[in-house]
Amino acid sequence: MKTNMIKFDNNRYVLQSIQLSEEARPQRGGISLPAVRELSRHHGNKTKMVATENHLDRSKFDKHSRAVNVSKELLWGCYKYKKGSLGVSREKADEISFTKMECSRSLPEAWIIGVKKCGSQMLTGLLDLHPEIVSSIYLERTDNMFLNKAQFVNKYSPWTSPKEMGLFDMVGLQNKPDVLRHVVHNLSTPNTLFILILIDPVKRALSDYVHCKIKMQSTKNIGSYLKERRLVWDGKSQKTSYDMVSLFKGYKIASTFEKSVFNLSGKPDIENGLIKKGLYFNYANAVLKLIPRDKLLVIDGQKFVTHPWEVLSTTESFLNVSNFFTPQHFRKEGKYYCPSLEERPDAGCVNGKGRKKPKVSPKVVRKLETFFRPYNRKLQSLVDEHFVWMH
Repeated sequence: MKTNMIKFDNNRYVLQSIQLSEEARPQRGGISLPAVRELSRHHGNKTKMVATENHLDRSKFDKHSRAVNVSKELLWGCYKYKKGSLGVSREKADEISFTKMECSRSLPEAWIIGVKKCGSQMLTGLLDLHPEIVSSIYLERTDNMFLNKAQFVNKYSPWTSPKEMGLFDMVGLQNKPDVLRHVVHNLSTPNTLFILILIDPVKRALSDYVHCKIKMQSTKNIGSYLKERRLVWDGKSQKTSYDMVSLFKGYKIASTFEKSVFNLSGKPDIENGLIKKGLYFNYANAVLKLIPRDKLLVIDGQKFVTHPWEVLSTTESFLNVSNFFTPQHFRKEGKYYCPSLEERPDAGCVNGKGRKKPKVSPKVVRKLETFFRPYNRKLQSLVDEHFVWMH
């Protein structure tokens, strides 16, 4: 079988014609290993490898190639990316490319069902840079998710070619068990995979607190802002120990982190979203009652911050796609690693990463760690994972 391959080399896409046997035809999830070995024999050590058994070097077979530079636009799979004054926009590719790529929509093959402020959005954005993954992020109310398969596919599923898999990120299922059941029973198949990324619940609470404070301070009229976001504002619920209280669907946000996370008796307020969302065991237990353990990947969000390429490698294996990410795909900005791919102008850190956080006394941290410890250990036993912050 003769086929064309497009490879990225020296910032140019070069079309190469090579002879492959029948067993070397590409299969979903990347280039088959027989094809990899045959490519190795063909190119030897004189030419930069298009692929190896453990690494796909931004390459695809002929009509399934995801990246082609066209003037100021970038064609990547079924989409085109355009740079503008407000950043990079993603739109459907032109009809010719769309037809050539055999683009279509179907139910996502994988779902990210993470907890707020644990890194789900960053994980989704990075996986979308993979040559074999197309992702979408759901930012609307989870109440809008009661759709049948056809409605969901037409409204939310990403366009994919036969060589790509669709991935859908939906944060907000933690406190919506009815929506979670609907997703599992009606918007997935027995082969659908699920990903849950979690971080130290104390760090999650602090990050969530900073996020809420910034949202509240970003408008002069807090009441109008909350109403616009379909959130609740109840001035009568204010307590004397709080100089500002608002309910972000179960949140109490005060002038300090300490005042927010502890109730009037000085104990962690388990009814406050800052604390409640960190009780991961309850959520993971509900998830595993609906799907088998081998269909769920639990990711350590702390390791994702320090060594994202290692976490992504594990995720690639779980999703059964080719190994793509390496340390060379990242640059360090402060405490965080940000993606750096010349082919994708939209690659970058998520807005808000590295926000300055208020100082919290060690006493408060220890008190919260003590509170979360039994829940973390139950989680450790449930998912059979051993993250440092679980102990």
